[in-house]
Amino acid sequence: MGLLDRIGKIVFGEGGASAPSSPSYSAPPPSYGGGVQYSLSFPSGSTIVLSLTESGYRQLEARGKRSFLKRCPKDKLISMIDTAINYKSLEEIAERYSICDSADFSDLHLDAIKTALRSTVDVLYDYPRLRSKTCYIGSAQGYRRKLESLRCGSVATLKDLGIEYICSPSQVKQLGALMVELADSYLVDNSSFIALAIDAFGLFDALVLDADDYKGYKYRQTLDGLKYGESSGFHPKGCDSPESAVYHELGHLLDYLCHLNSSGMERLYCSYTRRDIERELSQYGATSAYEFFAEAFAEARCNPYPRDIANRAMLLLKDGYARVR
Repeated sequence: MGLLDRIGKIVFGEGGASAPSSPSYSAPPPSYGGGVQYSLSFPSGSTIVLSLTESGYRQLEARGKRSFLKRCPKDKLISMIDTAINYKSLEEIAERYSICDSADFSDLHLDAIKTALRSTVDVLYDYPRLRSKTCYIGSAQGYRRKLESLRCGSVATLKDLGIEYICSPSQVKQLGALMVELADSYLVDNSSFIALAIDAFGLFDALVLDADDYKGYKYRQTLDGLKYGESSGFHPKGCDSPESAVYHELGHLLDYLCHLNSSGMERLYCSYTRRDIERELSQYGATSAYEFFAEAFAEARCNPYPRDIANRAMLLLKDGYARVR
């Protein structure tokens, strides 16, 4: 994601720093004939305990183990995206080919949608298990509209995402209120962005885009900021386009999926001095282990000749991804 600061740098958001706690749950023995109490804990300290049937819990487990189904060659799918003429066609492609569960592109410029979908498809073909984290793709405004409807008691959002089994009608408003609070914690902390990854329990995880950054003069500012950020070393070599911002955020989603900081990414980050990271990756990559990996991932996708730090981070991603169950 990108925040346009006073000197024109694009600063990608600290997605990892505000990620929610992993859900915890307990399942009674099947012989009791009971359900499963599934607890979602939010960064604010709030918790909601969802009562699932055993069938619902099995569906939830399966959801967390989903893989992207490669229904056609990658080049063909990207060609469909490139030749689509309106946002409705792109929403249909996103849902028909299961790039995500739900898409809302109504607020977005066509270029923004195509940028997001091309980059997401590119990564899904290499890391199909990431599909369990691409629940929603679209505008931040559309994401918040869905959650607001949930807070008002509508189950349409749950059905749209294929998770209508996760809670009783009496809990919909509470879940919606907590999700609006979570979404706002991301969107307020990152008030102006190109793209942003939201980690939300494998239920509402999202890649959201800021519609304003693709409009008129602001789009020119965004492009100029990205080019300046790359040329000044604030972002990695090759990362001078909106695609690089989306790859950065997809890197955060992969980090959430693979729990990379517990798989050695923090140690790799700490093995370098800040100056080494700024010189051999990016200034922004030196700010935290989360941004270190996201910047390394963006360089690996955008630079034809990724440098040593990016290559070492990709080896850790390979190991972490192999352990995803």
